[in-house]
Amino acid sequence: MTLNKNTLYWSVYKNLEREVIELSRQIHFDDNQLSVYSVKIAELLIRCSIEIESIAKELYYQNGGITPLDDGNERDLYFDTDCIELLENKWELSEKKVFVSASTFYFDKEEHQILTPLKKANKRGKSGSDWKKAYQAVKHNRSQNLSKGNIENLIKAMGALYLLNIYYRNDHFNLGIESRKEKFDYSLGSEVFSIKSDYVAFNDISGDIDMSMNYKECVYIEKYTDDAYQGIVLSSRNDWEKQKKALIESTEFKDFISKNPNYSFKSNQFITVCREIGGDEFMRKMHQIKNDSIRLYINSPKEVILNKNTKVYPDIKNV
Repeated sequence: MTLNKNTLYWSVYKNLEREVIELSRQIHFDDNQLSVYSVKIAELLIRCSIEIESIAKELYYQNGGITPLDDGNERDLYFDTDCIELLENKWELSEKKVFVSASTFYFDKEEHQILTPLKKANKRGKSGSDWKKAYQAVKHNRSQNLSKGNIENLIKAMGALYLLNIYYRNDHFNLGIESRKEKFDYSLGSEVFSIKSDYVAFNDISGDIDMSMNYKECVYIEKYTDDAYQGIVLSSRNDWEKQKKALIESTEFKDFISKNPNYSFKSNQFITVCREIGGDEFMRKMHQIKNDSIRLYINSPKEVILNKNTKVYPDIKNV
């Protein structure tokens, strides 16, 4: 029988998650309790970090990693400076945000509610992430470093494992058409965390993506399917040409030009020109010409894809 590796890693994560939730019923998880430590918390931190090592190495080889060499000889593969470093270069995992959303956690401070659990996880020593330094300290000298096996480091390590599991699963979700799209589960099956996701907006004429949003923080991104995107942009361009033609041929525009012979019409001032000519009523009349592209916006399928720092939509300029 072949094991489903996706399920295998996720089931281990869920077991750890259940134990952490049970712990939160015994210890009140709030901003003042993050430094609370115990042998049990240290044990969970170690188990979680060992799982991070394992899944990071799997992801490394899945995504083009090769066995490292030292003077021509194979050396040990390091989960942080080798594996997570490669994944960081590909996916910018240090930017990805995870929300702490467990109903049994009572954090008020934003820094404890929103985590970037893989930030500095590809570094070693003092430059590394807090949870990773705590893991190494507790693993190598538990009696002296037990205090580092605390709630804060455990939650951050769990967030890192959650994030790596999501990238390992590599799930894709079809939402259906915009007018009746399905609800997306931001927890992705977790009872402790949820992810940041956002819709990737674009200019319907040029097809250019709205870069004002910080998509690097998103684990998943919502978008139209590639075919739907191309259909919307091409339809919008066609509607745009119809609008310009209707404007130039309209009685209102001709009357306006006859009274303002030196007026220079620029297509990027279309809305301003329409309002100057006939106000909002004339603007609505011109807007109705966009019916084809508006229908496509409403009736085209959307999807949610894993943010792997790749091109969201195909190049459409020469389509």
